Amino acid sequence: MNMKSLQSNADADKESAEIKILKIAMTITILFLVSWTPYGVVALIGAFGDRSLLSPVVTMIPAIACKVVSCINPWIYAINHPRFR
Repeated sequence: MNMKSLQSNADADKESAEIKILKIAMTITILFLVSWTPYGVVALIGAFGDRSLLSPVVTMIPAIACKVVSCINPWIYAINHPRFR
């Protein structure tokens, strides 16, 4: 083995770690947007729209979705962390 092969292997490991971090960050961002968008829509309808569209069930579903995603986020971190595998 020469020094160049060791350096290229280190660069590949560094790049794969960066790609993993990017995937985790994108997953968390997408989950955040998917869970909080319905909640924002319901809040905007309640503030500026027709409140007769909002029943207790309709307003509770986005709130539960937000809470579920905040419970899922630690699992995503734990699954992708090498010490927890």
